[in-house]
Amino acid sequence: MEFLMNSGLLNVVALTEEVFLPLAKYSIVKAVEYCHSIGIAHNDIKLENVLLSNGCVKLADFGFAKSSVIVAESEEFCGTLPYAAPEVIMGMEHNTMKADMWSMGVMLYVMLFGAFPFSDSDATSMVQAQISNTLSFRENTNEMLKPSSPLCLNHLLKTC
Repeated sequence: MEFLMNSGLLNVVALTEEVFLPLAKYSIVKAVEYCHSIGIAHNDIKLENVLLSNGCVKLADFGFAKSSVIVAESEEFCGTLPYAAPEVIMGMEHNTMKADMWSMGVMLYVMLFGAFPFSDSDATSMVQAQISNTLSFRENTNEMLKPSSPLCLNHLLKTC
């Protein structure tokens, strides 16, 4: 296990220069891609589990990780609510790797827009928005965003 002295990505998203964010997003996607290529679903992808050390981005906290792809219906919730796919929230059978993609989509949305994609004023309205998949993009979207960013996020945040 490696000790990382520097901060987690959550603490620096709002303060980070725009030059770093594309590299961070790319590194996160590659880390998840690698995990999935060896048959591991993380199951708790969130900003708090992405660590920074000397400019390197590292995916951390594999406490909920699973090597099986399909999870049958379960009363047990694992992950973090604002990042959870609707199937996970509802305790339905789901593909854990697709649920990881949903969580990654939420995380990338937060990195791009500085807020969660679904109303987080209270847990009930957030869960309702997640389950109904009511995603909207702000009109004052950063002008530096590529036009394909909202399309990519819409694809990632589709029901698993």
